[in-house]
Amino acid sequence: MSVGRLQRDPRSGWLAFAFTALGGFVVVAILAMAWPAFDRLDSALSAAVRATRNPYFNHLAGWFTLIGSARVVAPVMILLMAWMALRRNWAGVVYIFMTIGVGWFLSNDVIKNIVRRPRPVGVNIAPITGRFSMPSSHSVASFLMLTTLCVIVMLNLPTGHHLKRWLAIVSAILIVLVGYSRVYLGVHWVGDVIGAWLLGGAWWSFTTATYFGSVTEEKRVSPRPGGSETSSE
Repeated sequence: MSVGRLQRDPRSGWLAFAFTALGGFVVVAILAMAWPAFDRLDSALSAAVRATRNPYFNHLAGWFTLIGSARVVAPVMILLMAWMALRRNWAGVVYIFMTIGVGWFLSNDVIKNIVRRPRPVGVNIAPITGRFSMPSSHSVASFLMLTTLCVIVMLNLPTGHHLKRWLAIVSAILIVLVGYSRVYLGVHWVGDVIGAWLLGGAWWSFTTATYFGSVTEEKRVSPRPGGSETSSE
């Protein structure tokens, strides 16, 4: 592969972002575990979010937090995988499962038990499930689900530029609202949500780079009409 082709390969950018985001998560996790000043700042920011509570927002926060729950994420993942399977896009099926399913499992059942950050105490207005707090699994799950949805739609539907832009904007807003709702409801700290976005971004960037690689390779080896297959340099 030539240097020019390597520079044009978007996967290098995805992987660079993945390692940067992962490094950011590690820093936040270490600070949360070992630096009391970080805990004080995180507590103050979280208290400021909870100070916005009122009965109307309490109801909305419950709906937003539902977006990151298993009741929403699991069916969306299954429907996306079924859609890709009907299109015989097996790389898409694997991408969806690895990004959402495996990423969600790793964050909730592995990383949380490594970081072991305690939950907020006595400030929750929603049930707390699980002992540990970082990363916020709802925030990770909603991030992975919505970003994966964007990738799948943009690569597999003939959508226009404006629709793609609005899909990305709405997804970003929902990701922020889910994270905000977790702190608002008193079940997570602000740092847990920031850590979730960093970890989710790292995992999504890695799997997306791999998926783009498979799509690029499939296009490269597919015979062109009236011509032969293109060989790599």
